[in-house]
Amino acid sequence: PPLLAIISSCAAGLIGDDIEAIARGAGLSCPIAVLDSSGLAGSFADGWDKAACAVLSAFLPEQTAGQANAVNLIGMTSAYYNGENDAHELMRLLALAGYRVNAVLGCDMSAADLSGLTQAALNIVVHDELGGGAARLLAEICGMPCIAPLPPYGRAGTRKWLAEIGRVLPAPRADAAEEEITRVTREDFLRINECKSLWGELRYETALIRAPRSTAWGIAQALRTEWADVCHLAVAADAEGAPTEAAIADEILSETDALRTQELLSTMENGLLLASSNESAHINPKRAQYFGVAYPMQDALHLTDCPFMGLRGARHIEEQLWNGNIQQRKILIS
Repeated sequence: PPLLAIISSCAAGLIGDDIEAIARGAGLSCPIAVLDSSGLAGSFADGWDKAACAVLSAFLPEQTAGQANAVNLIGMTSAYYNGENDAHELMRLLALAGYRVNAVLGCDMSAADLSGLTQAALNIVVHDELGGGAARLLAEICGMPCIAPLPPYGRAGTRKWLAEIGRVLPAPRADAAEEEITRVTREDFLRINECKSLWGELRYETALIRAPRSTAWGIAQALRTEWADVCHLAVAADAEGAPTEAAIADEILSETDALRTQELLSTMENGLLLASSNESAHINPKRAQYFGVAYPMQDALHLTDCPFMGLRGARHIEEQLWNGNIQQRKILIS
């Protein structure tokens, strides 16, 4: 096989078996990555990052000169809700700006592709809780530079994301990307203003976002600065990686603060919940609007290729927010 990946159980950890030595004793010549999963410490993201580093260490890709304008996207996975569609949108935007996407670590990669990671000139970390360790490892082993801007949610967030990449690796067709962002922004502004003339501003008394850290803070910034008027914005995510501008969130909750989360959900009036099915079960749909942005997702079906990130993602989320809000207003009126 091109790669032997072994996830050990609690039993092996308690016994103290050297799984890697046993595997190498079998005489296999392929790279071997061994992950100790004994115990219950850490999150999904911790495990993903640990697995990525173990596999990269097993391959130890040779240091090669990065091809001009070639980039890798690090820390993306279909195990995040809508993650594959987000990856496709970011690849589209980067291609529009003139970059060549060499690889997306975590999406549609074979073991054989791992050795080609070093052919890029820059690693772009999308979800830092997933890909931060892998990007640092590639920097240490192969000398590859990396950048970890906030994920591109919203039109302004997309423009800023491309600009931060461009400061490190200038875009060959920056004008084309800027022209597309300007066009979409203008079109959306006119359509949304027409909707506002009929229904007024999109406004929520309380909004709660509970999602993986990078997703939560990226969406929080777009919601607060671009999509809606929110009186009280609560974010249930680690404060690490939060936007450095003026405070985006009015309240930051620990991911394990179940009591405060329950309090916010049960008292929502004209509220907005951007989270998973775990949280949506605790709101009154007549008093709060819900849009799923994280797994588990058991109360909605997503079949289209609409992402959450980038320009197409901004349109998709804002469309859902407006349409859901309008439906709630119609129910109240009737």
